[in-house]
Amino acid sequence: TQNCYTGPAGTLGVGICAAGTQTCTAEGRWGECTGEVLPQTETCNDLDDDCDGTVDEDFDKLHDPNNCGTCGHICSFPNATPGCVDGECTIVICNVGFADCDGDPANGCEVNVSSDPNNCGGCNIVCGTGEVCTNGSCHS
Repeated sequence: TQNCYTGPAGTLGVGICAAGTQTCTAEGRWGECTGEVLPQTETCNDLDDDCDGTVDEDFDKLHDPNNCGTCGHICSFPNATPGCVDGECTIVICNVGFADCDGDPANGCEVNVSSDPNNCGGCNIVCGTGEVCTNGSCHS
C-alpha cells in the first residue's frame, strides 16, 4: 500500500484535508485512492473545510444573525427582527405594533402597544381611567 492524495497542490495536511491509501492490485497496478479527505465548501463549523489555512473565513460571526459569536448561534427574539453586533444578538427593530419597553432583548419586543392600556401607542403611555387602547390610541 501507499499514501495517495488527489486534491489540489498545497492542501494536503491543511485543515481537514488528509491523504488516503492505495493498494496494489493483482494486476500490479495501484488501485483507487480511498479514505482521502479533499477540500470541501467552507461551512460554519470551526473547521477549515476548504483547506486554505483559514477557519470559517466565509462567515462573519461578528455580524451574521445566523452565526452570531459562534457557528450555528441563531439570533431570535419574539416580535422583532434580530441582528448581530460584535458577536452579540441584538434587536434591530420591533415588529409593527410591538415595543421593547423593558429594554431586555431576551424577551424581545414584549409589549403590544396597539392594545396595552399601560403602553398605548408607545412605552409607558398610560390610558386614563376607564379608557381602552385600540390601534395604539386611548379612547372611552
